[in-house]
Amino acid sequence: MIILAMAIYCEAKPLIEKYRLKKDESYMPFTVFANEEKEILLIITGTGNAAAASSVAGVCAKLDLKADKNFLVNIGTCASALASDEIYICSKITDESSERTFYPDMIYKNPFKEAEIITSAVLFENKNDKNPQNTSDTVLYDMEAAFVWQAGAYFFAPHEMSFVKILSDNGDIEGITPDYITALVENHINIIDEYINRLRDILNDISCADDEKAAKEKQLADKLCRDLCCSKTMEYELRQYIRYCFIENIDINGATVSIASTVIEKDGKIYIPFSELAQNVYNVEIEHKESTDRVVIDSLDRELKKADSKKNVKVKYKAKKFSKTLAKVKQGEKVVVISQDDKWSKIRTENGIVGYVKNKTIANLTYVRENMEETKQINGKVNLVWDYYSEYAKAPNRNEENIEAVNVFSPSFFYLEKGSDGKVSENVNQEGKDYVEWAHNNGFKVWPMVSNNSYLTTTEGILNDYTKRRKLEDEIVRVAEEYNVDGINLDFENMNKADKDMYSRLVIELAPRLKDLGKTLTVDVTAPDGSETWSLCFDRDVIADVSDYIVFMAYDQYGTGGNKEGTTAGYNWIENNVKKFIGQEAVAKEKIILGIPLYTRLWKEDNGKITSKVVNVKDVDNTLPNDVQKKWDDELKQNYVEYTEGSATYKMWIEDEKSITEKIGLAKKYDLAGIAFWEKDREYEGFWQFVANEYK
Repeated sequence: MIILAMAIYCEAKPLIEKYRLKKDESYMPFTVFANEEKEILLIITGTGNAAAASSVAGVCAKLDLKADKNFLVNIGTCASALASDEIYICSKITDESSERTFYPDMIYKNPFKEAEIITSAVLFENKNDKNPQNTSDTVLYDMEAAFVWQAGAYFFAPHEMSFVKILSDNGDIEGITPDYITALVENHINIIDEYINRLRDILNDISCADDEKAAKEKQLADKLCRDLCCSKTMEYELRQYIRYCFIENIDINGATVSIASTVIEKDGKIYIPFSELAQNVYNVEIEHKESTDRVVIDSLDRELKKADSKKNVKVKYKAKKFSKTLAKVKQGEKVVVISQDDKWSKIRTENGIVGYVKNKTIANLTYVRENMEETKQINGKVNLVWDYYSEYAKAPNRNEENIEAVNVFSPSFFYLEKGSDGKVSENVNQEGKDYVEWAHNNGFKVWPMVSNNSYLTTTEGILNDYTKRRKLEDEIVRVAEEYNVDGINLDFENMNKADKDMYSRLVIELAPRLKDLGKTLTVDVTAPDGSETWSLCFDRDVIADVSDYIVFMAYDQYGTGGNKEGTTAGYNWIENNVKKFIGQEAVAKEKIILGIPLYTRLWKEDNGKITSKVVNVKDVDNTLPNDVQKKWDDELKQNYVEYTEGSATYKMWIEDEKSITEKIGLAKKYDLAGIAFWEKDREYEGFWQFVANEYK
């Protein structure tokens, strides 16, 4: 168990919330919060030496601390001659009244700076002159540490106690409010959590690969400690080095971390337990369900809902009455609720089995954890326009344009080089830099497109080679930083179905790196149903899960790849696919941006041969004969024309203000994240004002 001792509630509040601690009245008259599952107990000691000593001694006396390993951690704020919000771990503690000095054994790695601390009976008032040795600038002052130590010494060894302090003031307590103290601790909650997790790993006594290896390690450690006449501190440190491999400054998904873990070699490869990286790197909880031999991984950033089973119920493989039974849930058993529709709930049992039960069989739905709120660049709906131009052309000058409604521009700045090992070619130049400056000066975000140029073979080679894939990710991160853009629009098309998972891996690896830089990642995807290289190469659920948005390119329903004429983007086709995104693809509507074409096609059939050419919306009227009659198709929500010239029959499903209004209506109907237009300069004059009026 990890026992936290903190003087006042406002200091403790962030940790109470972080670890979901509940007040435990059984320790009265002492104030205690606990979470048995996380094996954390927090004592609010009160301020001053008497309160600190009596509460720590009183609570520890009620605990069976001899049964397992335990740690006592005193966390709190302190004063210093230096005014700072730095956080320290104390290697030396002095009781000012008795001048007794105590030294915690610093045998475990920690992420803090070291300092010495003096415990005084009165508030600190610039006591540099009272520093017994006056040799350190990092002398801290508090009113509890020495007495927490003296009370704790009856129950804990020196290496089982640590003292973590945050500088709050330099003796001037004016303005030091409870809210300020809470915020100060909250600012350091991640590094405190890192340390507590490290202690938890030590308490859990992470096992070696097998019993034989463990026995050999113990035998070696015993011999070395005996032969070297080790002190207690030296013994613990030596055993740690024997047991663990300390790996410092390794690169994991772009993050530099240090870990201490049992390392296993198998078939010439080195393996590190994922549990070592779970919270510190990936912010997840991992649990092995022994009864079913399943591993459950929960994101700490995601919503977690639980419910009670109202009766004994069968868990089904599919949301169907006569589907295969996977497990049985007893009445009163807790289940995790993953998702729900009108009749069925997708749930996870206590032993990790995922399946379906009817909604009426569960009750008392409660939120264990809310979704972590992320700061988004766009307040409200996204209205993006791609600003596409050749990789050999220069960025356009938009200075004189009045572009209503749009809040994001996606210029074609970056392209994958054919046959490359992950290198990205840049089409920015000075014109591109001016473009970014213009956008920012006018309140627009810039999420430039990174295109693979539909290079199937090159893309395949990069995705399936870690070194090349990592180089591509490094390149994308580099250009995003170098050119001060706000995000990246990843536009990879024409990929193998077999590479679907590796493309997802690219997005999974890239997303957190861009997120750490405060940059948005959007990923372009096609409709769920189609060819292997056009549609089946995307795992939309996974991509949407890790990226900020996915853009559904809702166009080319009938394109150049087929031999049958038809609409570029029919309303019914778009709506059916939006439903598939939300339903069968399990993509949250808040993640979907609807792509809308600013073009259509003029189809020509002559002597059985079908061809087509692209017509921009601004050119439709000039392309069609003056006397052609438009007919409204209520299913497609488009005007349709058909006419003949000589032996040829021409057909066009028109994209115009009326059809685009209907498509914008779909985005509003399903409350999608926004809309996107392909592409700039295909629109007619006044188009952006129309969009501004229509999409509010």
